[in-house]
Amino acid sequence: MSIEINAAFEDLQEILGSVKGTEPALKKATVSALNKTIVSERAEAVRLIRKDFNVKASDVRNALTISKANVGKLEARMFGDGSPGIPLYDFSPTPKSVPSTRRRGKGYTPAKGISVMVTKGNRKKITGAFVARMKSGHVGVFQRVEGKFTRDMKRQAISEKFGPSPIRILESDRYAIPLDDFASETLDKNMQHEAEFFLKKIAR
Repeated sequence: MSIEINAAFEDLQEILGSVKGTEPALKKATVSALNKTIVSERAEAVRLIRKDFNVKASDVRNALTISKANVGKLEARMFGDGSPGIPLYDFSPTPKSVPSTRRRGKGYTPAKGISVMVTKGNRKKITGAFVARMKSGHVGVFQRVEGKFTRDMKRQAISEKFGPSPIRILESDRYAIPLDDFASETLDKNMQHEAEFFLKKIAR
């Protein structure tokens, strides 16, 4: 996802075009406006996602990376990985204790599975899922994989379960349209503010 700045750049040229030495000021104003806008856009993306999804703001924010503009690249971007998404363990699993299973023989077998709340007010049960802590200390929701085994072929392999990816959520019109409108309006305001600021600096 990126902010297109061509039109905004032309608008600033009209505002600053008659002022001597406007090129450096124009670029600085554009860079400043873009960087303020992309930060605000990510904050708005977090707000929109958390209206529907049961996820911490920090988890969404950490999944959305910002690439800021500079005088050599007049573009600010927000992007993220489409997979694997936010770990399912971050969506209020029940039970949450480690391990949430009972031992039978040599391996762990889930007693009842795990329920999670990905979208607010909608708790869903995942049969066969269980909470476990890896040797690295990482805790997550896991499920055994049919037909796959560990290297020693003694145990069935397990795979961690993930929820949706914030960047994929934002591709839906439900979020993309209001977010685009927000970014455009915010960029216009920031460009006007930065133009006025740098005009005052040139006039001194």
